[in-house]
Amino acid sequence: MTDLLKPAQQFLANYDYFDLSNETGTIIYNGLSVSNQSSLPAFGSTTYKYALSREAIESETQETEGATISDDGVSFDKDFDLSAFNLPQTIRGTAHVTLNINLVGEGDSVEAAMSAQIVNATTSTVIATGFSNPAAQTTGASTDAKVTIPITIPSTDFKAGEVLRLTIFGNTVGQPTTIGGTITVKHDPTTADYELKFYCPFRINN
Repeated sequence: MTDLLKPAQQFLANYDYFDLSNETGTIIYNGLSVSNQSSLPAFGSTTYKYALSREAIESETQETEGATISDDGVSFDKDFDLSAFNLPQTIRGTAHVTLNINLVGEGDSVEAAMSAQIVNATTSTVIATGFSNPAAQTTGASTDAKVTIPITIPSTDFKAGEVLRLTIFGNTVGQPTTIGGTITVKHDPTTADYELKFYCPFRINN
């Protein structure tokens, strides 16, 4: 039947888009938060973990606020994990991370820049890191910004059972003399301007 995919096409259907000249296919993952309870929780007890999913699942929380800014440097640091691979995989090429942030400053001007690391969470190996332009600037106010981070990934093999991790960092510069303010990262795939997306290139298996 003409509407059936050929075997090679069936492989390509696993990717959101692909570049046959480079033999890579890109999968788009959504960042979100889910419950991290391992048993029936105590009253009022909440705990979350952060995940990557191809499905646009509603996030348990729409956004996560970082630590109170007290100096230049990292005030936001969260790991978004993919489920363990069932089969060996190779990632390579240029990945992109797109996200929406909110910066709150106090006193003088404060500026935020985001960075992202791709990590083999099973072996705690950092594979590649990318950095954004300054993403937002504010003086005693609240500012929203969109960020796109390119990450160049060397050819890296993952074994079956290993976990791919995306770590998001929020970095502040020009810290005001008045301590305070926060970086908040949004991560709800089902809400406009709250999406966190990870475009990850894989070597095409055929």
